[in-house]
Amino acid sequence: MNDIESSTYRYRRFYIFCVLVFILCFLIFLRTVISQLICLNAGRVLHNKQSVEVETQMTSVERILEYCSLEQEPSNQLSFKYRSPANWPSQGRIVFKNVSMSHSKELNSPLIGSSSYFINN
Repeated sequence: MNDIESSTYRYRRFYIFCVLVFILCFLIFLRTVISQLICLNAGRVLHNKQSVEVETQMTSVERILEYCSLEQEPSNQLSFKYRSPANWPSQGRIVFKNVSMSHSKELNSPLIGSSSYFINN
């Protein structure tokens, strides 16, 4: 090899080295950009989730406020057909006395045997 060929060979190697360094730097930059985009996307997903949750809770509050602002129906304007019977209880109470529960009638071992429950208003 003469001097011209050897210098040309060196320049080619230098250019190839520069291109490889540039590609490597570009890949590192690209990796950083992609990781930042993933973090940005995770933040967007969290923001969407929280905004939907706030909207759902506000809808619940609106429903409660609408229910509270309803006027009570006067009982004397109801027709006789829709009135409660005279013996209708004035307090809420549910009573279960000696209740037994099982999966089927054929099984003799009940899941709950002879239990009593009282639910008061």
